[in-house]
Amino acid sequence: MVFDPVHYLPLIERKINALDQAAPLAEWDLPPEFATLRRLMEARMIKVGRREYVQVLRLLETFDIDDLHAAIRQALCLGAVGFDAVKHLVLC
Repeated sequence: MVFDPVHYLPLIERKINALDQAAPLAEWDLPPEFATLRRLMEARMIKVGRREYVQVLRLLETFDIDDLHAAIRQALCLGAVGFDAVKHLVLC
């Protein structure tokens, strides 16, 4: 059975502690910058950082992964680690 991870993100956003246990996300092969962003967000904001990371992933509901990946790379280079920064960069 194949799961679409994006489909489960709204639920995970509400139950943020399920982020690491969610089966649909376990096999999700994201570029390494996504993990770097998550690590930095969680280090800075702990639970709020986890929630913001899921909000970043939810941008995949609107944008394709290549555009989001580019925005995350740019945000990391700028040191702008947060949902608002990534959203702004993906929109530009």
